[in-house]
Amino acid sequence: MLYNPPSGSSDPNAPYIRKNVSAGTQGSKVPPEAIEYTQREIVALEAIAGLAPTNTVLVQAAMALGRGIWVGALTGSGDLAVATLGVVLPSLMQGMRIGAVAAATNPSTAPRLRVVNLGSAGAYVDFPILKADGSSLVPGEIVAGRLYRYEADGAGNVLISGGGLGSGALNQAKAAGSPFNSVALPTTQRTNASGSTAGALVTVVTGLTFSKKSASSLLRIGGSFYCHSPVVPGQGSGAVSVRAIVTVLATGATFSDDRILNNTFLTSGGGAAGSGGNSHRFRFAGVPAGSLGLNIALKRDDNLAWNTIYGATGSDLGGLPTPNPSLFEIDELEQIS
Repeated sequence: MLYNPPSGSSDPNAPYIRKNVSAGTQGSKVPPEAIEYTQREIVALEAIAGLAPTNTVLVQAAMALGRGIWVGALTGSGDLAVATLGVVLPSLMQGMRIGAVAAATNPSTAPRLRVVNLGSAGAYVDFPILKADGSSLVPGEIVAGRLYRYEADGAGNVLISGGGLGSGALNQAKAAGSPFNSVALPTTQRTNASGSTAGALVTVVTGLTFSKKSASSLLRIGGSFYCHSPVVPGQGSGAVSVRAIVTVLATGATFSDDRILNNTFLTSGGGAAGSGGNSHRFRFAGVPAGSLGLNIALKRDDNLAWNTIYGATGSDLGGLPTPNPSLFEIDELEQIS
């Protein structure tokens, strides 16, 4: 809105003066623009703040300044939220902020905010939503029902803040002392690890998957299984290790952790067949968010050959169930420094 000087003035910044009869001074004539444009500007200010202009509340301009651009509850989805402005704006300039309540949780790392009524009525622009440092969001980081501010960065994005960003599920889990993302992965796989030698890994479990929500969380994998070792001459009683291998499916990067089992487990002590079960737990830090694959492998830690059957059934040893169930549990926990 421009300043509209008194009618007939050649000075664009001429002041308005009061009529003074005794001095013979004629008062300024008010042009229509001075009244209309001022009112329309204030009404637009109130409308874009989500207020309904009225003559009964005469502090609405102050209320609008305190609230800023406000659209209330977003519509759309978690990955394409829609903010419909109360008035048409030419553009969303750097530093302009939209206040809104999220309608849904973001399921991916690349959510967008569609701002409607930019440029012309009904026109819209989609803005990628980033964190204040320019990094991508973690799936589930935006929580439905929480208030956020979306600030234009001048480069075609909006930077999100507020709503306890990034702390919702993690902090709740931390306060409860429990995982915030936990999945049970049962398996009935049966694998004959025959003729393995020291240091040679034999993969016995494949195809287990898990979706990790946070890049900063700790991954904990636990489970139980049963193996049977038939008689193999010279097998001895060497120690056996079990290794968990986590693969980031998007990149192929791997993380591994070993646990040593007792020295008579999975080997035939003194030439006799050996059988047993075991519980184990692995811990991984630094694993990125996203889809993960899990493999379990065994290896004997001395120089002797050995034979064992992972997930042994009744066909291997009488009394065992067929199939022989094992269970792995993956917990995602808050990383505490």
